Amino acid sequence: AAAMVLPAASQPASAATKAQEEAEYNELIAMLKARSEENQEANKNYAMRANKLAKEDFDDVKNRRPKLIIVSTSKGNKILTKEEFNTYNNDGKIDTVYGTRMKQGGGEMKDYNDITYVLKD
Repeated sequence: AAAMVLPAASQPASAATKAQEEAEYNELIAMLKARSEENQEANKNYAMRANKLAKEDFDDVKNRRPKLIIVSTSKGNKILTKEEFNTYNNDGKIDTVYGTRMKQGGGEMKDYNDITYVLKD
């Protein structure tokens, strides 16, 4: 019976939080609907254009794709955006480690194709 009383006691706090989340969600939906209605005519015209697969629509595909860099940390690997990586790198928090490979005549040399970025703690 005591276990049933606990959820009932904590229910008003979660109900208030749930109501707040629902209000924020409804506000977001209303904003998206308003934006959609504003752009309805432009979107309709854009969808009805004759040259849907024009080269101009795809020229910036490589630029739109975010540049992600994998960095090793003490807790495992972490994926950083180019901006985050540059920030850490400018602060001197990233070490660049190059792998090694065998020379043809024997011995080892740096392999500049095998790059590992390590985030200092």
